[in-house]
Amino acid sequence: GQMGQVVIKQKACVVKFGKARPVNPQLMQQINDGATRALYVKGLGEEVTAETLNSFFDSYGPIVSSSVLPGKGIGFVNLSSIRLAINAKEKLNGAELAGNALTINFAKEVPNKKRPRS
Repeated sequence: GQMGQVVIKQKACVVKFGKARPVNPQLMQQINDGATRALYVKGLGEEVTAETLNSFFDSYGPIVSSSVLPGKGIGFVNLSSIRLAINAKEKLNGAELAGNALTINFAKEVPNKKRPRS
């Protein structure tokens, strides 16, 4: 078939790009300033686990993944969208979890690749 033509049930259909909804300029600015779906959480107590982080961030939207680096007091939470992550960071930065004040920043998004075994 020609470029942009798809055959569906023996009918040739032309596929074109639709108009994308405009991205909120404020959101665009935040993304340009480094906002991602991934949040870096600092100041965690020893007893905090990925599950603790999940329940702490749960009301801010679907969590794709979370992890805690044991003994380092830091963790990462990936939310399902940048907008949700921005909201969670604004609301929870400085909040207390298990008696510790948290510092929350945007983390670089880690691509979901399996690490090669060494």
